[in-house]
Amino acid sequence: MNKNLIEYIIAKTGLRQTDIAKELGVSRAQVSKWKSGEFIPFERSKILMKMADIFTDDIEWLELAGSQENASAWCEYIRAMNEISDANTWCVKEEAELKTCFILGDFKNAGIPVPEVAPSTEGFHDEDYDFSPFDSLVHDFFENYGCYVNWASRHLLSLDHVDLYDDVTELESSAISLAISNLEEGFLSNVGADMGAFKLYQEKSNRACRKKMHHFCSKMKQLGVPFEIDYYVYVNESPNWLEDEDMMAMITCNSVIDHLPYGERELIKQTSLVADLLGELHIKIDTLLSNEERIGSQNY
Repeated sequence: MNKNLIEYIIAKTGLRQTDIAKELGVSRAQVSKWKSGEFIPFERSKILMKMADIFTDDIEWLELAGSQENASAWCEYIRAMNEISDANTWCVKEEAELKTCFILGDFKNAGIPVPEVAPSTEGFHDEDYDFSPFDSLVHDFFENYGCYVNWASRHLLSLDHVDLYDDVTELESSAISLAISNLEEGFLSNVGADMGAFKLYQEKSNRACRKKMHHFCSKMKQLGVPFEIDYYVYVNESPNWLEDEDMMAMITCNSVIDHLPYGERELIKQTSLVADLLGELHIKIDTLLSNEERIGSQNY
């Protein structure tokens, strides 16, 4: 992002690195480092943004939105779509601008065409409002996204261990790419998505999330944190499956067994299964013995 910011200013304004260095009161070598990707301090980036007359230093978001007005309209649209979905996630409410940037950026990376101008939100809450193909796709995204966010909130963000905080945050942030990866093909087709690019995005995102989950589980084991559930379902199962599993967990949350570690719950489950099988076997044995006695008495 920082490298693109310097390059963007040079391309837009025609300034040279020497001119930028003079304006900021730093050496040309420092500007060259920033151009090569070194972190730009916040105060310096504000001056650079003012020089280029731009509202953000995220060049990808700048290219998507084009202007501050359109960026605000996109945030309003994303916030409104989140509100009318069944999920209505808290993170979009609180971080609308940040989430909008990530969502639209990932749409683009997944080969999904994004309108240049943010769609209007007028009439969203009317019963007879007619969704456009893009509206329907975004609505499907939020239905998926809510399932991942709710699951992560219940099973990841609830882990109170300071050494796992960064790993949990990384996994929670994967909710956007996982939600996009599970968009229905019909919605993608209706907006003219590049299915080849989408499949590549899907594979890359799932692979990256599995890598994060592997690191997370390895760290849990290293820290001695008990495994309460099979965390890999976050990556391997569909959003609908996660929603159903989360609903069942809420219904049975008062069970003593639900408060036991994952390994102990699995052992109890297997023991119960064996007990059921033994019960069925006893019934069959009793039936066989009864039949033998009946046959024996008849022969006698």
